[in-house]
Amino acid sequence: MALFVLSGSVAAQRSGGSRPAPSGSGGTAGSPGMSGAALNTGAGGRSGGQVGGGQVGGGQLGGQRGQGGAQGGERPTFGSGLNLSERGTGDVALELPFMSGETGDWMSRFGSGGFGTRAEGGELPEGLPTLEDQGWSPESLPEGLPEAPGAFADLSGLAETQGQAQDAVAGALGDATEQAQAAAAAATEQAQQAYDQFWADYYTAVETTAQVYYDTMTATADYLLASYAAAVDYTTQTVDYYLAYAEQYAYYCALYPWDCYSYAYDAATNSYYYVGAASDAPSGTTTIGDVTVNVTVPISEPTPSAEAYEALVVFANDQLGAVIEPLYAGEATEAVQLVIGYLPDEIEAQLLNATSISGVTYWGLLTGGAGAVIVGDCSTNPANCAITADNLSVQLSSASTGMYGLLASAAVPTTPEAALALITTVYPKLDGLSFNQITDVEQGVAFMATTASVGYDVDTQAPISTAKVVYAGVVDVNGAPFVYAAVGVGAGYASLLG
Repeated sequence: MALFVLSGSVAAQRSGGSRPAPSGSGGTAGSPGMSGAALNTGAGGRSGGQVGGGQVGGGQLGGQRGQGGAQGGERPTFGSGLNLSERGTGDVALELPFMSGETGDWMSRFGSGGFGTRAEGGELPEGLPTLEDQGWSPESLPEGLPEAPGAFADLSGLAETQGQAQDAVAGALGDATEQAQAAAAAATEQAQQAYDQFWADYYTAVETTAQVYYDTMTATADYLLASYAAAVDYTTQTVDYYLAYAEQYAYYCALYPWDCYSYAYDAATNSYYYVGAASDAPSGTTTIGDVTVNVTVPISEPTPSAEAYEALVVFANDQLGAVIEPLYAGEATEAVQLVIGYLPDEIEAQLLNATSISGVTYWGLLTGGAGAVIVGDCSTNPANCAITADNLSVQLSSASTGMYGLLASAAVPTTPEAALALITTVYPKLDGLSFNQITDVEQGVAFMATTASVGYDVDTQAPISTAKVVYAGVVDVNGAPFVYAAVGVGAGYASLLG
């Protein structure tokens, strides 16, 4: 059996700076049912040529990875698996500032910065952007593999209902008649229902696609081997689909700013204001120090998993605002190890150490890169860290870590500002976070941020504030920028990574 190998201690020269203070989460003071965390998704379109080679970062992972997550099998019906995301179901009551005095139901929702509230600032395209002709999905996939759902592929319905709610609320503010207030109440309720349905449809599509992926990959042994070989080739090609999806994501944030770090709510004016400029340049510096690797991760033959597919797609959407296209999702393989090795040694060591407290770790090969999602926190909740199809989404929201890296079809950035601009385009949810530059990472340029958003308690499924640690950076892989981001969600992972 092969193992991920990284040198036992990744030493980094310590220099000035300290850990950054927690940054604001943007729309955390958002509406009922909103997490204040950014929404995400991006589809996979490919362009550019091959990026060959790349050495696996050295190092050794100590300890056996936890077992969990059934492979394949029947998917749960919607409502038992991916029904709890960072956005909840639209009825999660958060502690928010409300307007004083006697107000109607619609006014309370409006006063908390919810449906019908307008967003100010930010650079938005004129009109609703469409992805139909923008190459937002892969140009081609290994024959038979399904295309991963893209949540923001069509925002026309959301734009219409939210626009109607905004107009109705504005009208009610200027006209205190019962008729105007009733119209505002109906419009905001319709906007929330459209929003809830939008996300219910998306998560149902992910579950369905994951089952199709598993059934397709495991239909015959020959197809599994052929499709896996094709997936390995796709990982070395640069991609640019994120450009179209980042534009669509920005438009979504203007509609629902409470879902994005790039907007902050002002209770005094009952408006959201764009704060994405916080990510334009580093706000300070920090160090990562020596990272000792204490786990081992076994390398296996390709073993697909429907749960792995779900976890990779949903984590990218919910935590990074990115659409990724899993070409292989399951156990760690040599090809996964190769791409993960593009990471700076210190960041790779952090990722590998996170597997030591997990219930299960899912690995994937993507168009233009690779990803990993580590789920369940056995350090702080050993009695309830096993992962099942029924609790996967809850665990993802409050006890998980995900890392993704893509070879971007762009120039390798030469300044920290250019690197942050590329990072927040590939992973648009990160726009609005306050990043400190890590000064002792030897490869490329790297940044760190901390924040929090709403997750769900693993035991009670009640909404809770969930701490997060974010690492992101860019390294040069044979002349192409490898853009990576890792998010640790929940107290156990935030402590381990932070």
